[in-house]
Amino acid sequence: MIIKTIFLAVLMMVFMMSSVIAVGIIENQTPINIMTSTWQSTTQKHISQKTTRKPGIDISKLSLLEICSIFKISTQNCSCTVLMMKPLCDFLNITTVSIKFKCDSVSNTGIAIANIISSVLGLLGNGLVIVFAFMNRKDSSRFRNLISGLALADFAFAAVLFLMSVPQTWTCKWVYGLIMCKLLRASLAGTANIAVGFIVIIAIDRFFGIMLPFSKLLSTNRMRFIVCLNVLIGIGSVIPPLVVLQEGEFTTCVEVWSKDKSRIYTWSLFVLYYFLPIVSLAVLYGVMMVWLKRSYQDNNILRDEQLKSRYRNNKNVVIMLVSILVLFAVLVLPNRIYWIINDQYNLNNIKNAQIIRFLKMFSDIPYGLHAAVNPIIYSVVDIKFKQQLKVFFCGKKFANFSIYSRKTFISTISMNSKVSTSTISMNSKVSTLSCQ
Repeated sequence: MIIKTIFLAVLMMVFMMSSVIAVGIIENQTPINIMTSTWQSTTQKHISQKTTRKPGIDISKLSLLEICSIFKISTQNCSCTVLMMKPLCDFLNITTVSIKFKCDSVSNTGIAIANIISSVLGLLGNGLVIVFAFMNRKDSSRFRNLISGLALADFAFAAVLFLMSVPQTWTCKWVYGLIMCKLLRASLAGTANIAVGFIVIIAIDRFFGIMLPFSKLLSTNRMRFIVCLNVLIGIGSVIPPLVVLQEGEFTTCVEVWSKDKSRIYTWSLFVLYYFLPIVSLAVLYGVMMVWLKRSYQDNNILRDEQLKSRYRNNKNVVIMLVSILVLFAVLVLPNRIYWIINDQYNLNNIKNAQIIRFLKMFSDIPYGLHAAVNPIIYSVVDIKFKQQLKVFFCGKKFANFSIYSRKTFISTISMNSKVSTSTISMNSKVSTLSCQ
């Protein structure tokens, strides 16, 4: 009888302390240990019968972090080293193993330096794309506006990555606090998702522009709605991690949620923002390339300068878009694989530090680079962007039309006897100035 009374008293004390902690009466204390649970079978059975927060919840099968989440106990206080939590740990038979915070300075510094280089390249390259689009906004086509939208998303990604990477060069700890932990980490993921949406939208726009040029299905207002929807969905996609991101033990920015929910979210991102876009766009670009090849063969383009220039222009656009898609797929895939493996097998269970270092660097370095490669592709493939670069760096002035339109223009006016040869030559020279 005495033992039963003592047991019930201890049980009531535990729940009273948990309620007090839930309303925030306990002051924050910094935890210095990480807990690992050891459950005895007899204790589990006894707790499952008598110790539940409410009917239907068996806390004996939950980890300490999950119990803290149920009772709304902060991460800092969710430790058996906190004085007021010790009775709960003793009652649940949780033992503590004291460990020290370890930082892999090699991978941490290496990833930080690589990401700083990638972010600087991304800021410079995408910044030029945005500046060129702004300078030519009056004559800019819808395709160019969408390219500038993609550049804006990549520019924001690079800016956030730079802010996160600079402190990482000297510390493994999070230095910006809880609010910035949520904002920066969520912004990094959100801008990446918005960029994926722009890649899809650009592909759809070019599909209609090349294969269905007279279709009115994608009107200006509808395209604006699609762009706004892409931004809203991209923001909405990071709400779950925005909620669960916490400043965890040893001042780190971590996601604190159950393994099942984390796995569902990771696979959802993989399907919606990687697998489906890549597969669908690969099919779309394949159809476009086959159509361009057939139109080239069927229409005898070589005899028509205007059709020839249009074909070359469309071919360059498709090559540019395919290059963007391929590099995105290659650079982002390691990051997706890393999170899938982490959710499936938990990388903390891997004892080999070299394997963890490789996986971490294999995931983070290419992922940071994916926002910097698009301007490089433009500078190699896009004729108009190359002309704008020459104007910007060399100070030369070019005609307002592209090389292809210039050839068409010259071919057209050469048939008009009223236009002198000197005029044609002058226009040609204006458009072919190069930086010496």
